[in-house]
Amino acid sequence: YVNHAHPSTNAPQATMARVKEVTHDQNPEVVFDLAVFDYSNLDSNYLGAWDYRSRRVPDLYGHPALPVTDLNVTFNGGFADLEFSGDPARTYTIEFSTDFENWTDLGTAELGEEDTYNFEDLTGQENSNRFYRVVTK
Repeated sequence: YVNHAHPSTNAPQATMARVKEVTHDQNPEVVFDLAVFDYSNLDSNYLGAWDYRSRRVPDLYGHPALPVTDLNVTFNGGFADLEFSGDPARTYTIEFSTDFENWTDLGTAELGEEDTYNFEDLTGQENSNRFYRVVTK
């Protein structure tokens, strides 16, 4: 029903699927409202739309990425291990350079426990002088 009125006067058996997301504040505000119904369908046998369930996608509404923090580089057997904290809704790519001008993509960091990302540079023994950067995708 829309404003306490059935969405179709032609198809009284029709149903409307509606999904609303509201904030959990003292005075809730609607932040997402989806109604699925074909208002142009005038067939008296039209049954409308149904939904089984809905699930909130955590990053449906874009937000600035949380800053990369706690970046640690340790060496294990000559290979660099990078570990840092970041935004679990983002993907982080690790790049390296030997001159701060030309950067090479090494791969994507993997999200571990407690929103900590890890990356092991298995190619690092080739160059003794490497600079790393973390790029948010």
